[in-house]
Amino acid sequence: MEKSTRPRFTLIELLVVIAIIAVLASMLLPALSKARAKARATFCANNARSLGTGMITYNDDNDGFIVTYWENGKNWVSGCKSWYNESLSHGMIAPYININTLTSVPLGGNYTTSSGQWVSKLACPSRPVPPRSQTGTIYGWGINPQAEGKHYSLIKSPARSCLAGEALGGSPRISYYIYYYAGHNYPSAFMHEGKCNYVFTDGHVESLHFSKVPDQAARSGSAYSSFWRPVNYSSDTW
Repeated sequence: MEKSTRPRFTLIELLVVIAIIAVLASMLLPALSKARAKARATFCANNARSLGTGMITYNDDNDGFIVTYWENGKNWVSGCKSWYNESLSHGMIAPYININTLTSVPLGGNYTTSSGQWVSKLACPSRPVPPRSQTGTIYGWGINPQAEGKHYSLIKSPARSCLAGEALGGSPRISYYIYYYAGHNYPSAFMHEGKCNYVFTDGHVESLHFSKVPDQAARSGSAYSSFWRPVNYSSDTW
């Protein structure tokens, strides 16, 4: 019986092949990770556009007034709708983007109880979902308090003024202190390589790096910029 003359890998050759594969994998994984992050950011930006379209349509149906935090424009009373609730029965924007989730789920956030967990249809895929043991509400999208209830005709630069954006999770509002600051707990969420998706009062969406967003804690006067104050701002530079 003839012996096989087919060439065989030596141990050294096998180790070289494994090393080459490892090097290629180390080069490809960061690229794949960046591609996934880009896809998540794009998905989130599309959610922001849906939210912006819904909020602008709400304006049109309400004589040009931007949505208020509570339906009565003041505070909560029994049965009062809120701007951020993701249900047709309790939300003011939800009917305009045709989503109807559990009444306790906020737009873009999640709600966890001992009996279950519900995630918003507008949730960013980059936003961590808490473990089931951590009950409570995590908010997703936040409205700019300086825009609430304003009439659209009073907005001087719609393409320069923020209407809403990704909130860090503690409130359905965002403000000119973009990070947590004592007494101003409405920070933005920069979950896309240091960027946050913002909806402007004309409905368009921009993904802005934190260094580009006016921050009152870093630069005095940011609270009066056109970005945060759609009406009667003192500066359009940001």
